[in-house]
Amino acid sequence: MTDLAALKAQIGASTDPGLAAELIDAYEELKTRYFKRDFRPGGLEAGRFAEAAFRILEFLATGKFTRVGKSLPKVPALLIALESADATKIHESVRIHIPRALAAVYNVRNKRDIGHLAADVDPNAMDAEYLVSTCNWVLAELVRLLHRCSPEEAQRYVEAIVQRQAPLVQVFGDTAFVLQADIGDRDEILLLLYHQGTTGATLDELDHWMPSTKRAVIRARLSDLEHRQRYVRRVVGRIYITDTGTGHVESKLVMR
Repeated sequence: MTDLAALKAQIGASTDPGLAAELIDAYEELKTRYFKRDFRPGGLEAGRFAEAAFRILEFLATGKFTRVGKSLPKVPALLIALESADATKIHESVRIHIPRALAAVYNVRNKRDIGHLAADVDPNAMDAEYLVSTCNWVLAELVRLLHRCSPEEAQRYVEAIVQRQAPLVQVFGDTAFVLQADIGDRDEILLLLYHQGTTGATLDELDHWMPSTKRAVIRARLSDLEHRQRYVRRVVGRIYITDTGTGHVESKLVMR
């Protein structure tokens, strides 16, 4: 997975370090709340993410931004101001696409019983899915615009960003660790690969991350997961979770 600390530094180098920290911290908390099914707190984090992202757009469009702690202009005024920026110098995504996506995030937060009381609807999985997907897209688009690397490297950043992290996996240095004790070998492998996303893992890494499971057992489970269930795929020495495997993890493990 993309190191969020490195991503924070990258965005901060092109904008403002404090804003980048606010953006990534809100994004990380949003994803954590989503997987814990804490939909109302997650919606609030989506709002915090949008506030940081709007300030970054202000900076990109004008070189200045509304300081944290001071209220942003109202969303309609923000949209007009950003769209009015010099189209010959400011990318269309900064002026139009990202601001409109963020406006939609605000609308969900404010009108779906998240940031304010609403009589007819409670925050639910559908709202959370929309907020997470939209914030994924916004962050990926910012990386695409601000990257200081080759287009190929930027694409890998984007692909890694939109992968979903499993709350049942914690990383200590170079070691990933499944926190749930009563999980089977197959599901432990799938959780680890799900957490790795487009990075995948080697057999040596899985062996290191699963010290209580014999290497021969890991090999046997991988063979079954690849050839019978089609949940994983091995490519040039690395093992990746497939879309089918991702669906299994999301429906049976991280969202149960």
